[in-house]
Parts: sequence; structure tokens; C-alpha cells
Amino acid sequence: MKPLSAGNSKAAVDDGVLHTNPAEKLGRQLRFVTPASTRQKEIKAFTKEQRRLFLETAARETPRYYPFFLLLLEQKCV
Repeated sequence: MKPLSAGNSKAAVDDGVLHTNPAEKLGRQLRFVTPASTRQKEIKAFTKEQRRLFLETAARETPRYYPFFLLLLEQKCV
């Protein structure tokens, strides 16, 4: 419901039919959207020791994929 109504309302604002978008914050008001602070608490990054152990294991067990895992860790993708 939210994406459709928000998109229609945005189009109506763009076209000058409405002054404001009544569905703009609907997801947050109905709690469809998780607050950023909550999402941040749920993120569990590797500790330095876990990172080291993971890379050592990757180099030993799957040397072909080691550069890929290293890239992911360097770019903070995992």
C-alpha cells in the first residue's frame, strides 16, 4: 500500500495537484521502516581477530577465492 500511495502522491505534488505528499512518512508512522539506530545495532562486524582468522582460513582452504574475500572485507561488505 505505501509504495503505491507514496508514488501517486509524489506525482500529484510534482504536477501541482497537491502541495504536500500525505504519504511521505507513512512507512515510518506505520512502523514499516526500521529506524537507522535499530538497524545499526543489528549490524555485527568482524572483530580484528575474527577478520584475521577468516582470511587465514580462506587463504588455506580456498586460495582461489581469497582475493574476493579480501576485497569484501576491505570494502566493508561483510
